[in-house]
Amino acid sequence: MINYTKFTGSACWKGADLIKTDDWIWTLTKSEIEELRNVVNDTLDLKLESITRQRFHIPALAPRLEKLVDELRNGRGFAVLRGLPVSEMSSEEVYRAHWGIGTHLGLALSQNSFGDMLGHVYDEKPDPGEVSPRGYRTNQLLRFHTDRADVVSLLCLRKALSGGESSIASSMTIYNAILEHHPEYLPSLTRGYMHAHAEDIGLDEPRRLPVFHEQDGVLSCRLNRGPIENSHLRASIPITPEEARALVAFDFYAEHPDYRLDMLLLNGDIQFVNNYRVVHSRKEFTDGEKEQDQRHMVRLWLNYYGKPWPRGPHLSDYNGVPKKLDREQ
Repeated sequence: MINYTKFTGSACWKGADLIKTDDWIWTLTKSEIEELRNVVNDTLDLKLESITRQRFHIPALAPRLEKLVDELRNGRGFAVLRGLPVSEMSSEEVYRAHWGIGTHLGLALSQNSFGDMLGHVYDEKPDPGEVSPRGYRTNQLLRFHTDRADVVSLLCLRKALSGGESSIASSMTIYNAILEHHPEYLPSLTRGYMHAHAEDIGLDEPRRLPVFHEQDGVLSCRLNRGPIENSHLRASIPITPEEARALVAFDFYAEHPDYRLDMLLLNGDIQFVNNYRVVHSRKEFTDGEKEQDQRHMVRLWLNYYGKPWPRGPHLSDYNGVPKKLDREQ
């Protein structure tokens, strides 16, 4: 049960303020880049998923990554690591660099029913007859949402010919805005909505999950509009007018130019987002005919090491997607 008191802390921010600064961009130094490339070369004989934090030894960069984890968990809840020279590296080297950095932030989780630990986000042009394909497999607009992990890490291997900008917003600031201007909507958001995940194996059974919840005095957010709307239809449980207005209010503040922070990830950028404190979205994009103009992001889902984030039992699935399918050889 939430006490409906104002959230205070660094995770409460507005995009209109942060656009005036670049201190949320953490630029790699030449020595850190050299260290990364050396350790990547040293691990080329290992399977990617067998590379551990101990094996990916980066003494120059590791202390900064510890500070990055603190920023994600206790600070603003996001950051961009800039400067990985992807144009000078093979795709495999880039994947290993991203994976290795991830081992210093948390434990990688499966992202789909195939058990993929390192995900690839590009326009797969799914079959029009496919039932509810996950949005990241298309080039369409992705509405503000959270993913099923403590942290999502997204590396830009190649940006699109046009579009594909990333937008983020503080869910804590959104909570405060609704508390101040529309407190009547908070009961709907804390009671929650029907929700089920669409996977290659099929659809989960819908269940009610809160948008805002508090566990051990820690406020968290979870939201994914597409699954909410589809799940209410499948469960034959209409969204009430009051519940609909609450979602509209959430979207209004997330999408408001004063609240959201827009960014175009450059090739080599890695965006990190705390799913409990930040919602993210992506604009529609257009690819070019040449590979260099075709958007390709590399994604990691990570759970924090050590002390787990205080989450209620309804968020027990924030441990990745169970592997239930094998790819054809």
